[in-house]
Amino acid sequence: TLTPGVPVKGLVIDNEIKYFRLNIDEAETTILISVTPLNDGDPDLIVNKGLNRNWPDLNNYDYASKNTNADQLTIYHTKDNVTADNNSYVIGVFGKKNCSFVLTATYGDFQLVYLYDGSPYTYTLKAKEKIYFKYNNYYSADDFRVILSKEYGDFLWAMLPLKDTEDFVENLPDFSKKNFVWSNLEAKNLDHVYVQKENKNYCTNCSYV
Repeated sequence: TLTPGVPVKGLVIDNEIKYFRLNIDEAETTILISVTPLNDGDPDLIVNKGLNRNWPDLNNYDYASKNTNADQLTIYHTKDNVTADNNSYVIGVFGKKNCSFVLTATYGDFQLVYLYDGSPYTYTLKAKEKIYFKYNNYYSADDFRVILSKEYGDFLWAMLPLKDTEDFVENLPDFSKKNFVWSNLEAKNLDHVYVQKENKNYCTNCSYV
């Protein structure tokens, strides 16, 4: 069972499908599902709504994304398709060949994805849309780097550290309030942040958002 916003690493061999379950506790919401390969494999997403039926395969599914490399699905979960059985989704990751991957599913108006060392996340951002990422720096006292790359279009990003004692939602990065430490607001081509232990904004037992 997937925890919303928490990436899961997996592995599929040639022509294998690995299945995951996502439970929804809202009557109306938007679900985002993303799979990113960690090698030269090409995983696909296939999804069925409901548990009391056959699990999805390459020929029978409710939703699918079969793009090259990373895949992403947006599913609109509404009252019209909610029954006692339809509060859950079965997510299949298919590998044409051996492929290690990272799978993430999240839902709700407030989109938050957790980041982990060395695990990339691929996302297609719509115009005026916003998504948050959270990296927990609880155990490491090392320098680290956050890298952002794009295939097309332009986007703004901002990042700051947050202590667990601070109100998370109230202290999110905000351009209008200039509430951030690092951003590309002044340098649109800035595509990475190198956070060193010597930096005054470096912290442990905290999160970077």
